[in-house]
Amino acid sequence: MNTDIGITLIGAGRVGMNILRHLRQKELNILVVVETDIEKHAAVRSLLPNTRVVASMPRALPHDTDICIICVPDEQISAVATALAHPHALPSAALVFHVSGLRTAEELQSLEEMGCTTGCLHPIQSFSEGALPVDRMEGLGCGIEGNDMFWRQASSFAELIGWQPVRIAAQHKAQYHAACVFAGNFTTVLAAQAEQLMQASAQMGEPAGHLLLPMLETVLKELYDHPAERILTGPAMRGDMHAITMHMEAMKDQPELLATYRALTRAAVQLSALPPGKKREILDTL
Repeated sequence: MNTDIGITLIGAGRVGMNILRHLRQKELNILVVVETDIEKHAAVRSLLPNTRVVASMPRALPHDTDICIICVPDEQISAVATALAHPHALPSAALVFHVSGLRTAEELQSLEEMGCTTGCLHPIQSFSEGALPVDRMEGLGCGIEGNDMFWRQASSFAELIGWQPVRIAAQHKAQYHAACVFAGNFTTVLAAQAEQLMQASAQMGEPAGHLLLPMLETVLKELYDHPAERILTGPAMRGDMHAITMHMEAMKDQPELLATYRALTRAAVQLSALPPGKKREILDTL
């Protein structure tokens, strides 16, 4: 176990539990886990039998806490910081960060004023219910926002646990978070809409949506090696107005799907290498 770094984690929800599993995998020293939902304590103790688990904020965190990770819902971050912002609650040299993709270091201002180094370290991953396989926490990107000192310390910690840090300016957090929503949330929405169309086209109501998954998997694997504009295929990429028109006709009674199709076709046309005149022709038709 790496006992050189003492870690306290506050909030063992979906994100917090996956971070705990990853830290355990890296053999880091987790001193205390604070989780108000007592029903979650058994899972934490099963994962970390030698770690203290408490249901309320201690008067003082362990004196050897080097890093405090706040994994609570966005609207609770500031309150947690305020609860910690009193003398001797945690070492003044501690690195303290929350994991929100949207909120900024300003949420921890009360701790910054006490001398702690504060900011945000957001793991770029989708956390649905249940535990992620261990390998899906390896090599993650993470958005880091904070001052220069925080960047140095947080990026070093990220690299220690095998993550890839990228620095985000506070004024760009909303844009950064929107990028994560596009990748992590809208992909699921598009898969659901594609499944809806596929299912409607299958005879006798046979399950068919799963047949799209190998295609999705191929596209995602290709994105690891090539830029999006290189792997984009389909009618918008080749300027096939006949196919585009037929698609829109097929969705004329499904306005929500049609609206999505039109918006994404516009984006695909702009991404394509079609001549400007051909792009304008298609865009005007949409």
